[in-house]
Amino acid sequence: MSHDATTETMISSSPSTAIINDEELIEWELERTEFLLDEGEWMGLLGDMKNAFEDRGDGDDGASAARLVYQRLRTYRHVDLAFNAYHGTSLLSGYKHMLSTSLSSEGAVFSNVERIKFHAEVPEAMDVLLDILRRSKPISITVSVEPQTGIMDTRWSNGAIALLQRLMGLAPTIEELHLRGLNELSHIVQAGLHLLLQRARQLHKLSLESAVLSVPVMLGVASLQALTDLRITWGDEWKALPKLLHSASLSGLPYPMLSKLRVEGHLPMVLSTLAAIKQNIKELHIRCAYTIQDTYARRQLAIGIGEAYGHETPAGRLKENDNEGLELLHIVIGMPVKVNNISISWSKDLQYLNWCWRLKSLSIELEDCHFEDLNIRSITVWLVDIPDLKRLSVLWDGGSSGNWLTVDCVQALTEGCRNLTRIDLSRIDFTTGVTKAKDWRLDVGVEVWLTEARVRSTMETGSILLLTPLDRLVFHSTNRTLEEHLALATLDAEATKSYWKADAAKRGHEANQAIGRL
Repeated sequence: MSHDATTETMISSSPSTAIINDEELIEWELERTEFLLDEGEWMGLLGDMKNAFEDRGDGDDGASAARLVYQRLRTYRHVDLAFNAYHGTSLLSGYKHMLSTSLSSEGAVFSNVERIKFHAEVPEAMDVLLDILRRSKPISITVSVEPQTGIMDTRWSNGAIALLQRLMGLAPTIEELHLRGLNELSHIVQAGLHLLLQRARQLHKLSLESAVLSVPVMLGVASLQALTDLRITWGDEWKALPKLLHSASLSGLPYPMLSKLRVEGHLPMVLSTLAAIKQNIKELHIRCAYTIQDTYARRQLAIGIGEAYGHETPAGRLKENDNEGLELLHIVIGMPVKVNNISISWSKDLQYLNWCWRLKSLSIELEDCHFEDLNIRSITVWLVDIPDLKRLSVLWDGGSSGNWLTVDCVQALTEGCRNLTRIDLSRIDFTTGVTKAKDWRLDVGVEVWLTEARVRSTMETGSILLLTPLDRLVFHSTNRTLEEHLALATLDAEATKSYWKADAAKRGHEANQAIGRL
């Protein structure tokens, strides 16, 4: 590729991990747009209600208009509201006014709500949440609390008690429960959770912060017959190394159906969690931070994963039930403190992951990575031991130096992992390295998804190549050169943007029609 008549172009988009089920995500978003009550929709309803009551002098038109608003409240399946310092007052006052009218009972307001996602920064917001929960029987509930003042007074305590009481009433039918920000009320939440988990016969997805954990709570979690997905977020109490997960009463707990485990926190507690929960995990998601003392943190993490969920022992012997084991692994690991004069090869440290040689999807994200010797090529040395690997994601932020990886890294991955069908990469520079864009070819059947790339466009063909930033730039492998892929991406960019704009407008129109029919 000639450098005399070239212009450099940046392609950038928000990173996406390789573990997301794209089809499920699209389906969920489509459903949310039609039946979602969020802050924008709520303010619109308040405006409609205000106009309706101002028009009540003209016969029954005002009451009829208000009745239509309440009928719309009956159609929502998803509630996603945040009562914060900026507009929480308006939302709260409007809610109280709307539900204080005689029409509020018409059409069973909120009776069809299936999922609630609620964020509260003021204690009065808990009253709104409780009112919605009294009027509905959602199967998925997410509650996050972040006091505007930073202090949880008796109003927050009373709200938390009332919330847990209502959740206990809903417990037999709840399928998903996520509680965040209730650390300061841990003594209240622990007691309520202990009772709630005894009744949650259908609960299959649970997210908790470590401050609300206790031996009774963990015993309740481990005995949930339907639980398939567990997330634990460890806070600052890791410094005291609590003996919770190491206690004899919690060793060898059943977790009968657990197949997906998510753990977030500092390295010691992540390792303790992996050591304590060794069930037949199919999907493992880890977000791990470590300090300057943890020089070999990635090696420890890889060994911990391999020992807990690998298919063979460190001695090389196959474990029993060889047909079971980890299939999807997603690691987000970062080192916020720079380590000077220490050579760390993360690719070599992670080689112990090849104990999990039935992996089908592997995603590695590096945050605040300050290592100059990032060498993706050496990954292939141990990735070849994972023959079933179909999807690989390696994302990083460039570290303090803002480094880019060369196209040689991509070439090494596509050549070294013969069964891959998709690779997700970030910060790839196609202008440097031994291999240039014009020389690089993809094997048929492989897709490369880039979240950030740097390329040079050529005018040799008489046209200027300008790449429009996309959510993802996808190179479908049709045995074309990268240069040809980029040219095709340029032609498709505007068409892709126009398609999504038209599609979004179409979906919005269909949603309005559906509400009108109801």
